Amino acid sequence: MRILSLPIEVLKLVENEKISAGHAKILVGLDNANFVANKIIDKKLSVRQTENFVKIFKNTKNSLKKIKDPNLRELELKIIEKIGINVIIKNSRKNKGKIIFEYKDVDQLNKIIEIIEKNY
Repeated sequence: MRILSLPIEVLKLVENEKISAGHAKILVGLDNANFVANKIIDKKLSVRQTENFVKIFKNTKNSLKKIKDPNLRELELKIIEKIGINVIIKNSRKNKGKIIFEYKDVDQLNKIIEIIEKNY
C-alpha cells in the first residue's frame, strides 16, 4: 500500500518491471524518488545496493539539518589552534554539553593531561 504513494513515473517503472517492488519500497518517502529510481536502472543496482545508495541521501539530509552554531565552531578552532588537537564542543538547548578532545596517540593524550594539570 505504501508503494502507491510514490510518483506515477516510479509506479510505471515497477509496472513495466524496470525496478522491483523491493526497490520501490526503499523509495517510499524520498523527495527524489524518481531520480533514485532512474539511478537504480542506470547502475543496475540490487535491492541491497539501493538501500546503501539511499542511506547516503538520508545521512546527507540529516547532517544538513544540524548546522553548528558559528560561535561554538569559532571556539573549537581557537582551542585547536592553541593546543593542536581536534576538539568538538556539543551544546544542548539548555546550554549543557560536552567538550571532546580527540587524540591520536599517547603523546597527544599526555599533552591534554599536562595542559589540564598545569592550568587547574
